[in-house]
Amino acid sequence: GIATHLKEAGYTHVLLHQQGLDFVLAGNEWPLRENELAILREFRTNHLRAIYNGGGAYVLYQLEGVP
Repeated sequence: GIATHLKEAGYTHVLLHQQGLDFVLAGNEWPLRENELAILREFRTNHLRAIYNGGGAYVLYQLEGVP
């Protein structure tokens, strides 16, 4: 549903602050629950294609796999 919503809203790309996500996930208290992490993994795997990696700090993805 996330990918469809983004496409319908006119989005073509997603910018992820990868270092920030890694920092949060490395902590002892995650602000995200396991099911939310599973949704993020599925979204990245099935609907995003990395097109730019800014040295690991930011990753720019192209939105794909949405009819």
